[in-house]
Amino acid sequence: MTAACSIGVTNQSVTNAQSDPLAQTRIQPNVKFNVERQAGNCPRTVGLWLFSLGYEGGADHTVVADTQAIASAPAKLVVSQKKQLEYQAPLRSNYASCVGKATSPLLSAYNFQFRNGKVSFRMDVSRGDGYREILYKGISASRPYISWRATE
Repeated sequence: MTAACSIGVTNQSVTNAQSDPLAQTRIQPNVKFNVERQAGNCPRTVGLWLFSLGYEGGADHTVVADTQAIASAPAKLVVSQKKQLEYQAPLRSNYASCVGKATSPLLSAYNFQFRNGKVSFRMDVSRGDGYREILYKGISASRPYISWRATE
């Protein structure tokens, strides 16, 4: 069995590549959380890039929160525990009044909170069966990232 792969190049993508050589390497977050607004002016969504590499008995996960799209400055690590992390960043002025949250029942380890002119991105892997370990955490391109492992 053979698999075919095709890459479409249009005149538009060639033009974009000529004016911005990095345009083709930029990808949008692959997961979007809807923001549940309680008060103020809030973004409609907030994004995550999620990557997983599965192996027998577990998986390594990397998550990057797209706070840069809604924040006025880079995120900072404010809580660092063995299985819980929290990053905060000041919201852009048009979202500074936002009070709300963004969660997902399918991805319950991650959530966003909006209040006091800040966005908080939290990860909690303390619940659930099996072993979970945070391998790395940091800031890259002004965005918080976390690499963690889950095994049986």
